[in-house]
Amino acid sequence: MTDRRRSFFKSLRFKLIATAIVVEVVLLSLLVWNSMRLTEQSLTEQMEHRMNELQPLLNASLSGPLLQEDIVSMQDIMQQYQSDDVLYYAVYNSFNELMVTRGKPVLATEQTDHDTFGKAIHQRDQDIYYIHMPIKIEQRVVGHLDLEISLRFIQQAVEKVWQQGVLIALAEILLSTLLLSIIGLLLTRHLSELTRVAHLMSQGDLSARAKVSTHDEIGEAAATFNRMADNISKSQQQLLQRKDEIRKLNAELEQRVETRTQELSNANTRLEDSLSELQKTQSQLVQSEKMAALGGLVAGVAHEINTPIGLGVTTASYLQEKVQHLRDLYERDEMTRDDFERFQDAVQKSATIISSNLQRSATLIQSFKKVAVDQASEDLRSFGVCEYLDDIIKSLSFRIRKSGHQVKVHCEQEIRVNSYPGALAQIITNLVDNALIHAFSENQNGDINIHVSQPEAGQLLIDFCDNGVGMDEETVHKIFDPFFTTRRGDGGSGLGMHIVYNLVTQTFNGSIECESSSDGSCFRMRLQVES
Repeated sequence: MTDRRRSFFKSLRFKLIATAIVVEVVLLSLLVWNSMRLTEQSLTEQMEHRMNELQPLLNASLSGPLLQEDIVSMQDIMQQYQSDDVLYYAVYNSFNELMVTRGKPVLATEQTDHDTFGKAIHQRDQDIYYIHMPIKIEQRVVGHLDLEISLRFIQQAVEKVWQQGVLIALAEILLSTLLLSIIGLLLTRHLSELTRVAHLMSQGDLSARAKVSTHDEIGEAAATFNRMADNISKSQQQLLQRKDEIRKLNAELEQRVETRTQELSNANTRLEDSLSELQKTQSQLVQSEKMAALGGLVAGVAHEINTPIGLGVTTASYLQEKVQHLRDLYERDEMTRDDFERFQDAVQKSATIISSNLQRSATLIQSFKKVAVDQASEDLRSFGVCEYLDDIIKSLSFRIRKSGHQVKVHCEQEIRVNSYPGALAQIITNLVDNALIHAFSENQNGDINIHVSQPEAGQLLIDFCDNGVGMDEETVHKIFDPFFTTRRGDGGSGLGMHIVYNLVTQTFNGSIECESSSDGSCFRMRLQVES
């Protein structure tokens, strides 16, 4: 029973019925919703029209008695308009003195300087139509009328439309489901027979045939299916005979070929696996080194922008307290000119502090954005070399300042090239990290200088020099070898300078040389670029 139920939910008949029901539910829902909306809109417009007509009548009826302060007449007049929907009314004279009233106000307030008429407001689970109407005689205000009318009848009408719409929709859905079920059963009965026979044939029973005797398209499809099954059965027999012949002819040849190729295949597989593993390991190590550099960059920039952002948040909180204090003074009607001037001064100073700190954060983030995006991609684009190097150094400012050393960029002129900024950022980042870790002694405050020039079109010359302790000849000779490091016990991978060498020689088709002495080390790079 469970399998049959599961099969029904996967059937075409169920999908047809479900789709039709979903579409019908959506359409009927839209129809009911639209009917409710139109009913509410129509009744609301009628109410507003009624109030617009009522205003001049009330003004004409109440103006005389109000001017004469005839309370009995005013009560008689308001009694004429009394009904269950009128929740509250109050008549005031020109001195805002209450003359006549009935009921308790919900929304009404003493308003004498605004002409607020006919505003529907939903509040306290009640729909109320509130009128504040000045009473005039020849443009002279002699009083005003506050009137609150319940709009509950609109909600009741909308609910009635909704109930009727739901009943009609349910009846329509049930009728449609019944009709679609009958139609679906008629359509899918023969399709189920074809499916049964196809399933038997897929399991190897090539003698199975469809038993469909109708003369419509499904009957024609069943006859065609049976003819196809006959052809498949014949072809299967012929194929089996040919396979037996070919199997006998190839058995001996396959045996000899398999024996001779097995050893070659095994050897080749071992070599390919070893090469693939080596390439994968090397690629992972290089990528890990790049991501580690980018991770350090993110950490540094996050630390840099923490201070200005913190100052901005603190100043904003202080400014919020000042605003709240001034609001309290204003609401208590205790605010003085001095209070307002002190508030202006506090706002000016706070805005200056917030603006300067946000500008500082924006500058750091912009520099980080340029460098981080370029390091994560290998796109070719046009950029200013000197400006870009400054952005790289800014993004590394936390690590540089923490080390106690200084990095300066020297450019002869503004140089603009069309090249790979991401690769250049990786080179400079690795060189700076290498110098901060290896170049200087513990108590030394070192200097790193980057000199950039363009001796000729299409070539960029970069000298990266430090005044550290230098390197011995063996270290200089092996500095670009993969996995070579003098700080392996301290977490060094030995891939930083190897990545620099590959980027210079492969990405930029250039060269890099290293010179070192007791006065420091210098790396000279010649990069091929497009001017």
